[in-house]
Amino acid sequence: MPEAIAALPRDRGYPVPWVSCWANGQFTLRDTPHSGLVRRCGCTPGQGRALIGTPCVDRQRRAMRQRLCGTCGRPLTSPMVFIGEHDMPHSQEPALHVECAGFSLRACPHLVHHGTSVGVVIASAYTIMESRVLGFDERGNPIRRLCPKGDGKRTGGVLECLIARMPQSTLRHPAEAWLATAG
Repeated sequence: MPEAIAALPRDRGYPVPWVSCWANGQFTLRDTPHSGLVRRCGCTPGQGRALIGTPCVDRQRRAMRQRLCGTCGRPLTSPMVFIGEHDMPHSQEPALHVECAGFSLRACPHLVHHGTSVGVVIASAYTIMESRVLGFDERGNPIRRLCPKGDGKRTGGVLECLIARMPQSTLRHPAEAWLATAG
């Protein structure tokens, strides 16, 4: 286990990814001068029960803006690894260090269970987009729109998270094949 992951708070004995939400906070909305309405999370890491797989929207946006690893929370260097679908054009999940991605792919029950459908994208850069909730459909599902960072106040809706849009030139691999070569 990488040292940075070993230092993370634990829940039920497992290290909790830095970006994860904890079930001790309340979601609120805040009107900001530059972004308009923004969804906020009041959770405190290490307090309450971890909601692994549900990102804290505040830490998710911070990780995207400041190029922080979604697993350990430390600054990223190149290359950055995104975990998701093999052909994903963008990701809501923050990028990871190579060693944090390798550990996550081997230790996360969700990723291990979905093995062959999981892919990795290796990137040296990405463009940030905003994901905004504009309303809800008749079944209560959010209606989302992606827009360029900074257009949100003009577009309207509530800023929920930031999205990393990868350049076409990024390297894409099935996770199992990447793990075999990444060590």
